[in-house]
Amino acid sequence: MEGIFIMEDAKSHYAYTLKEVEARGNELAAKIADMQRELRENETAKVVLWRLLGISPAPAPMQRPNISDAKKFANVSVRWAILWLLSETKKPLTVSEIATALQDGGVDSNAADFNANVSSVLSTMRSKRQEVDVTDGRWAIAEVGTSAIEYIKATKLRKFFKRGAVDVVAPTTPNTKGATNAAPLKE
Repeated sequence: MEGIFIMEDAKSHYAYTLKEVEARGNELAAKIADMQRELRENETAKVVLWRLLGISPAPAPMQRPNISDAKKFANVSVRWAILWLLSETKKPLTVSEIATALQDGGVDSNAADFNANVSSVLSTMRSKRQEVDVTDGRWAIAEVGTSAIEYIKATKLRKFFKRGAVDVVAPTTPNTKGATNAAPLKE
């Protein structure tokens, strides 16, 4: 009987250890995702500061470590994620390729048909905002879209700097008294 008791005790110990190892793995994955997000914010901050300082061309961005971008588009709207994705791709993409890349990048959706959701957002981005163009079923970012994503990154960056006690105001417009106000953000 004693041998059976020891075996059951070992199983419960292994089960407990497995839970601890899995929990630690989840903590590490969350830290990596946070560090990736921080690194992207840092890179965007450098670009904005180079522009504010009038440094042109901007120095080459820091080589990012080879870490999965599984959460790259988490916590941003589908529109923002599409702009971000298309601003970084070299070739136009189909709706299916865009939807897959967004989901792989952390976009979480409860839509029954995420491809249809992406298609709808793309159509609005094209017809109402002129942010994207489509040729032969392949979507690419337009000049307006490039300006939009740069502004979005700069605006999000402003929030990042405020957390760090540094306040940088990116794109501005003059007001009637000669001072400047940050341009309004439209999602």
